[in-house]
Amino acid sequence: MSPASTSHGPSTPASPFSASFDPNESALSTQASLTTPLAIRQGPFYPSGDVQLRPAGPDVSALLAHRLSASFGAIAEQIAAASRALAVPASNAAGALEAPSGGTGGGSPSQSAELVALETRLGIVERAQEQLSADVQQVQAELLRLNGVGSAHGEKEQGEGGIVEVRNGAGAEGTGEFKSATEMAIEELQKKVEGIIETIKLDQARLYARLHNSTVTSNKHPIQAPVTANGKVPQNFPNTKGEFEHLTKERYEHILNAYNVTPKGDTKAKREQLREFIGLTPPTN
Repeated sequence: MSPASTSHGPSTPASPFSASFDPNESALSTQASLTTPLAIRQGPFYPSGDVQLRPAGPDVSALLAHRLSASFGAIAEQIAAASRALAVPASNAAGALEAPSGGTGGGSPSQSAELVALETRLGIVERAQEQLSADVQQVQAELLRLNGVGSAHGEKEQGEGGIVEVRNGAGAEGTGEFKSATEMAIEELQKKVEGIIETIKLDQARLYARLHNSTVTSNKHPIQAPVTANGKVPQNFPNTKGEFEHLTKERYEHILNAYNVTPKGDTKAKREQLREFIGLTPPTN
């Protein structure tokens, strides 16, 4: 056997069947690995606190995405762990709580152990949630900082993340503002969130009128008009259910356009389209 085949690198342990195998050295290396502090071990859900995100670096987006994914993944895992911890049968927990006051010498050891284990798990979950909340807040602070650092006048930073020049102002003398892909994605996300919030508010404002119209059963009963996007009521909106059933094609189209709904089909189709939008009951025979 050649010397090259029996030599071992500094990171390669000797085979137990080799003549140079030292059991004491193996035991020491095993003990050293077991006693390695948990604080320096790497893990997907415990990002190191001393990591600094550089706004001009090429991997800022990847680091932010990784930390957000890790934080939210850990939150989901901790919620699942809390659900499993709370899934203790109610009878066992109640029996363990009532046994000490029953004068029978206390609950069984198994019930007491379950309560202690449950309390321990809940404490771990609470501490983990606090840590995850701090991590998310740190990521949000980094995003806000990056959102304010990306502008520059007359200079263009180079990086793999990509820099896009955005012209602000009117005319050819508008100031040039450079934004990274991360900043543009954040702004786009903020716009989408604001749009969703406005839609929810508008639907809430229309809810009462639709609920009222869903209870109208007679053609003589009054109906209510849901508000439009500008908070007003469409002009020439019918007052009763009977009037609604006999509008002209042009009036149906006008009301649908006021609600930013594209009219489709003939007069009957437009009537049913508007009926569904305002929540009105079907026609009575």
